[in-house]
Amino acid sequence: MLVTSSQSKGEHMRFLLPCAVMVLGVLGIGAASADDNDNAVRLVELFAKTCAKKPASAEALDTLARGLGYIHQHGPVPADDPTRNYDDIHSWKLRDQDSNFGISTYFEGPRTHYQVSCSLSASNVAGPSIMAVIKSKTALPDPQSTKLDSESGRSNFNWTTEIDGEQEKLDVSAATNGRASISISYFVKGH
Repeated sequence: MLVTSSQSKGEHMRFLLPCAVMVLGVLGIGAASADDNDNAVRLVELFAKTCAKKPASAEALDTLARGLGYIHQHGPVPADDPTRNYDDIHSWKLRDQDSNFGISTYFEGPRTHYQVSCSLSASNVAGPSIMAVIKSKTALPDPQSTKLDSESGRSNFNWTTEIDGEQEKLDVSAATNGRASISISYFVKGH
């Protein structure tokens, strides 16, 4: 997509971030990584099939995760209690993994308007390879913010956009020790 001079950078990001998340959710992203031992492709693929779909409830995410072989940290997700506000933390792991490719999510706020933060993390991911996979599979521009923490060796890449007056954030983090994560934060308007 070309940005004309009459379009602001914010309007461009307002379009691209949701489109990129949608593309991540639709694509199989099954191409092999340059290094078969690098988990970047699998991390992006699992993120696309879970968090990128922006589930509005733990039950919805549980359905997506279980379909991929995940198990919830505490067994079945408890039934939703519509009489209370959200303040729920959930975690899933693959049956054959410890914390590798783990999903964590936090639902917080009043039912009429709450925030969801969903993250997937993995080990043995090279920072440059995860960014290469994301850039090759989405229309995202360069990150709006890139930070390198020289002490920890962690690189953070961030995109933020505004959708219907709400900020939506996509963050990619990769460390020199091979740990990486992809996170999305978004708002849900309830009923």
